[in-house]
Amino acid sequence: MTHGRAVASREELRLDYRTRWQEKQRRRHMLWLATIPVGVVLIAIAVLLAHVLSAEGPEWTYAGPPDNLVAPTVAGNQVLAGFSEGQLHCLRLFDGSQVWPEPFRRPERFVSEVAAGAGTAVLCSDYGGVFACSMVDGKGLWRHQLDGATRAAPLLIDDIAYVVSEKGEVRGYRVRTGEEVLSLDTDVALSARPAIAGSTLVAAGSDGVVIGIDTVSGTEKWRRRLGVTFLCAAAFVGDRVAIGSEQWRMYLLDPADGRVTATVPAYGLLRLPAVGDKSSIYFADSAGYLYCADPTTGKTRYTSRLGRTIDGGPYLHLGSLYCLVDGSMLVEIDATTCRARRSWRMADAASKLAIGSGYAVVGTGTGTVAAVPLD
Repeated sequence: MTHGRAVASREELRLDYRTRWQEKQRRRHMLWLATIPVGVVLIAIAVLLAHVLSAEGPEWTYAGPPDNLVAPTVAGNQVLAGFSEGQLHCLRLFDGSQVWPEPFRRPERFVSEVAAGAGTAVLCSDYGGVFACSMVDGKGLWRHQLDGATRAAPLLIDDIAYVVSEKGEVRGYRVRTGEEVLSLDTDVALSARPAIAGSTLVAAGSDGVVIGIDTVSGTEKWRRRLGVTFLCAAAFVGDRVAIGSEQWRMYLLDPADGRVTATVPAYGLLRLPAVGDKSSIYFADSAGYLYCADPTTGKTRYTSRLGRTIDGGPYLHLGSLYCLVDGSMLVEIDATTCRARRSWRMADAASKLAIGSGYAVVGTGTGTVAAVPLD
């Protein structure tokens, strides 16, 4: 019995030691598992910090009237910066210095981009005003007044500026003289810039109606009611007109008759115009996603989330896409592979992006303009 009890005691000690060893191993394993999420978070933070710290800054900045939303437009070697409290400044693209001795001023609200051509800048106001000024000295040339608000940017094609209003007015003016060459009332609330395909002007209304207008005869060619809300500027991509909706879908229409040929689903609101060509269409949504799709079939080729929001773009330039992300970062993306190439930390509260003449120009909500060379 004594020998048996001794053996049992040794066995109990062995089991107790094994149990304690297993408990230690279990605790170590649990501690290791608990550190994995922390490690992942730390790595993500490190990558983000490296991305931000490695980002380049703007080549120049220009401080205009504070607390203004700035909408820039690149026109040759100049930047036309419209400030929301009724001022238009003209800056040199390469250094941000002022071209005009005084800005163009009107007691209006300028919130959309400027159209420029034939030595003339054309801009619209919230109160229905359509203005033109000289790009040489900023002096006013002509003005027209519409009944509805003209929040959409004008479209300038062949020295004719096309303007739409929220009361459905569609007007065309010769840039140099202001002569009216197109006048049509559609009874459609038009709040976004139209697009033109050949001689057909396509405009989309916030009530879901899309209309095609013959710019030669000045008459309506077709009208489609799609049952969605459009606040996105129309764009001519390849041989289709692309219009993004508030219902998270990009519509591709045949400009000849307005027939919807394809749609592309998204994850957020579509308020930024699409870009592309006959082989690819690129667009971005309010949830920070960038898309590439086939404009013929609507089949998505890739989707990539660049950030929380995309505030400007995409712009297509020499095989790269440029997007303004999270209100501060300008990101260059390879259009084919969707891989990030470069990034710039432009400015806080950045909300508008323009690309042209090898430069990217950003406007902010605090009255600042910033620019960086791309080439």
